[in-house]
Amino acid sequence: IGGQAVGAVYVYRHDGQSWETEATLTGDTPQALSWFGYSTEMVGSTLLVGAYSADVGPVRSGAAYLFERDGAQWTRRATLAPSDLQPGDQVGFAVAFVGRSLSIGAPYEDEGVDGGGAGYFFDVPIGLPQVTRQPSSLRVAGGARASFTVAAVGSAPLSRAATLMATGP
Repeated sequence: IGGQAVGAVYVYRHDGQSWETEATLTGDTPQALSWFGYSTEMVGSTLLVGAYSADVGPVRSGAAYLFERDGAQWTRRATLAPSDLQPGDQVGFAVAFVGRSLSIGAPYEDEGVDGGGAGYFFDVPIGLPQVTRQPSSLRVAGGARASFTVAAVGSAPLSRAATLMATGP
């Protein structure tokens, strides 16, 4: 999609003989430097896409987008971002499905601490008709950097980078 680092996610389907483009997915309004598609995770017919520099709320705070496939049709179900966004949080730098929750990393979220980062966890009801808009969060002490990657252990969400990057600035 035109522009610098706008980003798009291209979905392909194999028809038994060759790969065909099924869809081209973008954010609400394609924007230069949004980095849409920087992180992705797909489970079944549901796709979670990060755009860590998208303009959602404050300039360049980032977001994640939830898409669902029905047949060959893809529909954006939600644009996900916490309510406490600040410019440069980089929400959507990492994304993951954790059971029936979505985990979204924001490595530069620094509310209450000096750039500690946060992992946000959104609840997703069965069938995905509605996503909880106010996520729970996990923050790391000041000087450490969390949520460059997000993962799961069993059914509990975990921000792996919290232990990998525990040194100060």
